[in-house]
Order: sequence, then structure tokens, then C-alpha cells
Amino acid sequence: RSLEYGIVPTLIVLAYLLVTRYFDNKKELKKLEKEEEEAKRTVKINAEILDAFNELNTYLKHITKDIVKIENDKCVAAIKCSFRSMNFGLTRFATFTIINNNIDVNPDLVVTCAYGQIVPDQVLETPKYGCVNLHGSLLPKYRGGAPIQRAIWNGEEKTGMSLMKMVSQMDAGPVFAQKETSITSQDTSTTIFERLGKIAGQLIVENLEALCQENAYYQPQDPDLVTYAPIITKEEERIDLTKDDTTIFNQIRALAQTPGGYVMLHGKKWKIIDASYQPKSIATPMEVLGWVNDGYGIALHQGVLVVHQCQMEGKPAMDAKSFFNGQGRNFVKESIE
Repeated sequence: RSLEYGIVPTLIVLAYLLVTRYFDNKKELKKLEKEEEEAKRTVKINAEILDAFNELNTYLKHITKDIVKIENDKCVAAIKCSFRSMNFGLTRFATFTIINNNIDVNPDLVVTCAYGQIVPDQVLETPKYGCVNLHGSLLPKYRGGAPIQRAIWNGEEKTGMSLMKMVSQMDAGPVFAQKETSITSQDTSTTIFERLGKIAGQLIVENLEALCQENAYYQPQDPDLVTYAPIITKEEERIDLTKDDTTIFNQIRALAQTPGGYVMLHGKKWKIIDASYQPKSIATPMEVLGWVNDGYGIALHQGVLVVHQCQMEGKPAMDAKSFFNGQGRNFVKESIE
């Protein structure tokens, strides 16, 4: 019997350890799944850039110039392309680091994409043909770290990619070439990122030879037309329901899919990842309508926001049908804040 009494506590301890281990593994799995999903999204957004750079790599084999891209720990996140961690066979590209405001190679031309950092003058002056950056707006409009999001949020009907010379001021250099793209009501920051990624690659491929000429001409930016696009703050992620319907819908599209705009529903953050808008007479603004027109309906001021993908705080992102069939049906007639 003493043996039996000794086994019971042991089994309890083992059971506790197994349960603890199970939940630890579950947490780690969720973390890995989230990281994997983010990696897939990043690769998808930049796939067109990478394809174009591969095309450029082939082109470079026929000329003597090499392109060098800035790459160090500080700028990898800003570039939003995982070049260093993936092998894309860009054999004609050389990486370098900035040490004491100098670089350890002597390139003919430096190309960056959405670099987001001020480059030291010594680096700007090192390449024979200078440093150029691909910026996601039609400069001089929307200088700064969130040009795509701000353009959508402000209701712009077009945006584009600018190939510009890098100077010591943020996005203030003269422009060599630009390409436009329209912004439709179905576009989000994610779709525009994808489209501009392709345009960025095209721009550098089409203009590389011209950039490597002694007489390459850059058009100065008109200072009277300059506008700014500061990065999105945490406070701006909350959807401002006091605004008109168009501005609310634009904010949702600008923040989709990352970081995602949210409202408060049933005391929790509720992210609206994908939605459409339908003008309609509204009885009670800011009320949950339930299932309407293939989505989860929210009454705004003069129409219905039809949510197609969402995420309740503490829960994974899901399509609207799954949300409605779960806890979403319990929120009908509740107010959003």
C-alpha cells in the first residue's frame, strides 16, 4: 500500500507536467504558425519585386555594371524583403555593411527599395552613379514611411512608384522616373503593395542603363507640392466612427491586412481585415446587423459595412461566416464603438 501511495503523487506530477508541456507546445505552435503566415505574406507581397530583380540579374550579365543593395541589420525590416535569409540566386548583387559611416565595397550604383533610413553622406558619395531608392508614391506627394496607407486613407484615386536619387533628407531627392497605378474601391494596402512591387522591379530594369550614364537627368521635386506620410501609430489603428462612411471605409482598406483597423465590440478589440461597403438607409448607426449579403453586416451612417474577414481579440483571424456561426451571432443588435 505504501508503494501505491507513492505512485499516485508521482502520476499526478507526471500528468501535470504532460498537460503543461502540451499547452507550452500549443503556444509555441501558434507562434510558429503566426510567423509562418507573416513570412508567406511578406514573400507574396514582394514576389513581383524578386521576379523583377531576377530579371535584372540576367540583364546585368550582359553589361559591366553591378548593382549593390544596402543590407544590414537595421534596414532589413524596412526593406520588407527577406533577401538575406533566402537564396534567390542574385549572383550579381553584393551586400555590404555601413561601418563608421563608410561602406566596405566600391559600387557603381546602389539601389534600395523602401529603405526607410537616412543614409550617411559618405555612403551617398561613394558610388560612381550615386544611390537610388524606389519609393511607393508619386513624389513629391507622400514622403515618409506609410505612403501607400496614407494615399488609400485620403481617398486618392491613383498612386505609383518613384525612382529617385537618395539625398540626406527623407525622400527629398530628385526623381528619375515614375509609374502610376490606379486605386479602386476594392484595393487595400496589401493589393497596392503587391502591384507597386511589380512596378518597382520594372522601373529599375527599364532604367538601369540610363542611370549609369554620366548625364543621367533627375527632375527636382517641387517643394510647394510636398506632402508627408508618417508611419501609422497604434492610436490610428482604432477606426474613427465619428467620420463619414467613405473615410471609415478608406481607413479599413488602408490598414488591411496589417496591422488591421479595429473597433470595440462587446468590450473587446475586433479587427476588420477585409470588408466592402453598400450605401443603404440606416435606422440605427453603428449597430451589428448580423448576416447580410454574404458578410457580417455593420450599420454605419449612410450604408452597411459588409465584413468578409475579421479577428476578435484573443482569437485567430477568420472568415465572416465562421465568425457568425460562432460568437458573432450573439452580437446582433449590439453597438460598436
